[in-house]
Amino acid sequence: MRLKSANLQLLAPLTDGEVADRVIAGDSGAFELLMRRHNQRLFRTARGLLSDDADAQDALQEGYIRIFLGLPKFEHRSSVATWMTRIVYNESIRFRTRRAGIRKRERCDMALSHFRRDTQLQDSPMDPIERMQMFDDAMGILSDRERGVVMLRVIQGLSTRETAASLEISENNVKVSLFRAKPKLAAVLEESGIDDIRRHLSFDGERCNRLVTAVFHRLESPMRSNAPSTHRGPEKLSDQER
Repeated sequence: MRLKSANLQLLAPLTDGEVADRVIAGDSGAFELLMRRHNQRLFRTARGLLSDDADAQDALQEGYIRIFLGLPKFEHRSSVATWMTRIVYNESIRFRTRRAGIRKRERCDMALSHFRRDTQLQDSPMDPIERMQMFDDAMGILSDRERGVVMLRVIQGLSTRETAASLEISENNVKVSLFRAKPKLAAVLEESGIDDIRRHLSFDGERCNRLVTAVFHRLESPMRSNAPSTHRGPEKLSDQER
């Protein structure tokens, strides 16, 4: 089912919609092109909600299964990228909900404590790792909507309109959510800080390759159900694969 790289290059001029139509028509391997085009954006979407690279990759893998199986029902009412983002966003919320409860409450309490501590030190120089930790702490006290808006509008750089479409909210709600979130993130969202965060949240190279392989392994395996399950998590990537 996988396409060879030469075939991917031949398909590269096609729009997302045209690639999606090929997948629907039976060219399953063309799905790899959609994954590679949008891996970074979708990883950042999941990462903004889950605040952990491994969880974000697991949620993204599950999201891709839902996307692949849902493509025959895609009606082109929005862009393919927007539709894919919406699915991964919702899957990330479901993924986190399955792991909710005490663990989540403890993380939020800890995030608030760290955020208060770190904002007192915001005049001190921070290295990229410290900044990313501070970003995660601050994101932990935002609502899901605010986190989605920050990740798509600020970090990924989508327009207000596309952010609204991806999250299925109004453009005014995007603006309001960003207005509310920015003061909580003021210490890490200056321009240099955003650059650090974007670099940390890049998703290309080997990480991209491993995720593509993991998704196709699930889709190709005759011994497994392709349907996402609410009773088990996605197939785990090994520590080395991550």
